[in-house]
Amino acid sequence: MRSAAEAGSVAGRTARARQSHHESDAHKGEISWLQTLLLRRNAPLRREHLRFKPVRGNASLLHCVLLDCSASMMSTGQLAAAKGVLLDLGRQLYRRRDALAVIGFAGNGVQLLHDPHKVGARALDWIEPIGGGGGSPVQLAVQSAEQLLLRQRRRYPDRRRVLWLLSDGRYDPLPGLPRHVDECHVVDFESGFLTLGRVRRLAELWQAQYMPASHWMTAGGDLPAVRQSV
Repeated sequence: MRSAAEAGSVAGRTARARQSHHESDAHKGEISWLQTLLLRRNAPLRREHLRFKPVRGNASLLHCVLLDCSASMMSTGQLAAAKGVLLDLGRQLYRRRDALAVIGFAGNGVQLLHDPHKVGARALDWIEPIGGGGGSPVQLAVQSAEQLLLRQRRRYPDRRRVLWLLSDGRYDPLPGLPRHVDECHVVDFESGFLTLGRVRRLAELWQAQYMPASHWMTAGGDLPAVRQSV
């Protein structure tokens, strides 16, 4: 049998362990009820049964956007619509505390419009003045994205990298998917009577989630669900 001193020592350690466990719970995410109930089985629910969803770290997602600023996007008014989608996306990423990088491509080159970092509360004024014209150097844009994503992968190996393409697909041949991408979304801005369907084919090639720009507007600009790492 334990002595009174030993029993008191054990009780003290148990109380401290419970207090530490309770304090650590405050820093966890939401309760994962499926895992909790599987662990509890038929017993009364107790604190030690609780299991929690992982908490997303600071800027746990990087969204890299390829923005088509070509003449075909400008002439149809689709560049303005794409900037509207980009603005919606930026606002939602600010609320989520995710990081954003934007690469614009037009004419003969590409331009890094937003360095890969978290979106500021009032730091989206750079979107409205974006201009464009000329051709669609999409291959160069894909290469630039791949280089950026590689640097980010080396710097933040645990951060998921999500690629977005906002384009009307007026280029040939279709580019391959950049490496170092965990997930991909394609928003189709093709318009007019003569449609080529290249953006949809590109989404199939990239195994990306496809969305016509009109659906984004109809859905109220809600950010599609992005798979989380666990």
